Amino acid sequence: MTNNKSATGRLLLSGLFLAMSCHAFAQGESGVAGAVPDAPQETSTLRAEIPGAVVLSDKIHEITQTLESTSAVHQYSFTAIRGQNVLLATPGSQYDKLWKVEYQVDGGEWKRKPYAGAYKISDLNPGSQVNVRVLAVEGGVFENAEYRIVFGSFPHMNYDLLDEQGILPISAFQQDVEAFLATQAFKEVTLEATFTDSKAYPLEGGAAVLFTGYRCWTGY
Repeated sequence: MTNNKSATGRLLLSGLFLAMSCHAFAQGESGVAGAVPDAPQETSTLRAEIPGAVVLSDKIHEITQTLESTSAVHQYSFTAIRGQNVLLATPGSQYDKLWKVEYQVDGGEWKRKPYAGAYKISDLNPGSQVNVRVLAVEGGVFENAEYRIVFGSFPHMNYDLLDEQGILPISAFQQDVEAFLATQAFKEVTLEATFTDSKAYPLEGGAAVLFTGYRCWTGY
């Protein structure tokens, strides 16, 4: 029975992440699987190669800002110190409607982020620099437009489900077994989760989202 409970818990949790997908930052509109809000003004000792770019530190960043006009361009720079994969996500419903995101690797060609979901930039070298710019779509008309992006190391989550409690045994006198099983759930569980990048380096800025019935618990 213990093995069954553990397997059930792991199946439940297997769809947790990523949302971030990874994701699937992770996630709904309230958060990307694996992302923690971060001030876009944060800088590190790294130096951006493009003028006016905000240099981001070695973690996952969730950035919410506003384009002041259709001619405004906001730029961010992230260095893949270990050559790790990089995440670029644009949660929300306005991507490619009012604004778009383009990215550049090591000073190469600017490429448009192809879709609204989480996008992985891979095959990087240690020290590769990924630049991102947010700008209005062609023909876009607005006085200002809020945008949200998640940018930084692509997260990988490892977890253990411990001390499961609360699964009630099926009574020999239970008549409606199907209805009884539909009401079963864990009352108490310990979830231990750690985040790393694609090089197994500890990663800051990850969030796990756990759905239990009608409730959602988020832990950072």
